[in-house]
Amino acid sequence: MLRTGDGRLLLGAQVCDHFALGLGIVAYPWLVLDGGGGPALAGLVFTVAAIPYVLFSLPAGVAGDRKSRKRMMVSAHLGQALFAAVLPLWALGASPPVALVLACAFAVGAGRTFADAASFGAVADVVGPANFAQGQAALSSAWAAGSIAGPFAGGILVASIGAAPAVAVQSGAFVVAALLVGRIRRPLAAPAQEAYGRVSDAVREGITLIWETPVLRLLTGIQMLWYLTVIGAQALIVPFLRTELSLDAHEVGWILGVSAAMGLAAGVLVGTVVRRIGGLRLVAAGITLSALAPIALAVARDFWSALFAFSALTLAIWVSVTTLIGERQRHAPHHLQARVGITGRGIAFTAMMLGSLVASTLASFVPLRALYLGVGLAALAVAAVRVSAGTAHAATASAARPTPR
Repeated sequence: MLRTGDGRLLLGAQVCDHFALGLGIVAYPWLVLDGGGGPALAGLVFTVAAIPYVLFSLPAGVAGDRKSRKRMMVSAHLGQALFAAVLPLWALGASPPVALVLACAFAVGAGRTFADAASFGAVADVVGPANFAQGQAALSSAWAAGSIAGPFAGGILVASIGAAPAVAVQSGAFVVAALLVGRIRRPLAAPAQEAYGRVSDAVREGITLIWETPVLRLLTGIQMLWYLTVIGAQALIVPFLRTELSLDAHEVGWILGVSAAMGLAAGVLVGTVVRRIGGLRLVAAGITLSALAPIALAVARDFWSALFAFSALTLAIWVSVTTLIGERQRHAPHHLQARVGITGRGIAFTAMMLGSLVASTLASFVPLRALYLGVGLAALAVAAVRVSAGTAHAATASAARPTPR
């Protein structure tokens, strides 16, 4: 990705996109609170922004395999910029109503769904399907860089110029992302296909490929079960650190900031380790570490132990997710790259929403330390399933190989 100008432009666009999304994580809830909404409504911003993945991921995947991926990314980023700009323009006359803030968050999330679908195929065009794991590692590093800088800048901008002007900066970042993609020389055209059938048939083709390809079915199922268990440890980390360890906002910020930087380390780690031990073994190792980290958090007693445990959890999640995506796309044919990628991510977002909802509900009557211990034990069970399933898959693949004479 870094050796070519097109790769660098694509990575730069992804940094800007995730910077803008991270900035919105701070600015949009703040606008809801400024508009008279309570914490519950402010918390809906994440859910509303994630809903488009559940609703539109499959048709977005079809579009990413049929349309120019370059034009699709440019259009999606410009659409995100347009809808984000509505809020600061409205704020020139009055405070934006809560319903408008949530509607804009939904629209920005919809744009993200289509941009992400096109990016899966774009990575394959730039680095080739065989090197998708390394390309995805570079892409994950770009996501992490934007995700670190975005919330940090969002906090500074909201404090200094206000939430609505901060959203104007978000809109500008989306415009920059569109300009960078527009400068890519490769056409990033959709792969040639004999004929286009109905959208429903195209959607079914992507789902069928995942279901009928053993390794894709294994990776998707494991990812869904894993997210259902481990995501609660991330969703509840702020109340856990505040109530169980009595940490102040400054200490919580340091833990979240250092753990977010693990995404950069994961990008470098995956690109190197996957060549040595293979993607499936690295996924198993990452899921196992992600199960041990919540257990370490459950027994943590101070800032340093919590910092170490949560950083390990975040590193494990970044490594596992990056490798999962890389392995999944490596086994997908070129004309189904967008559909397979966005279908897998749509399933992941659904599992994340359900997992965070279950964890938040349980937190109402289960002590947080006990809940973190349960999260770790449940994730260990998923890791055990992953290892046993991977062993069975390897044995089946080995038996299927012809015996040399």
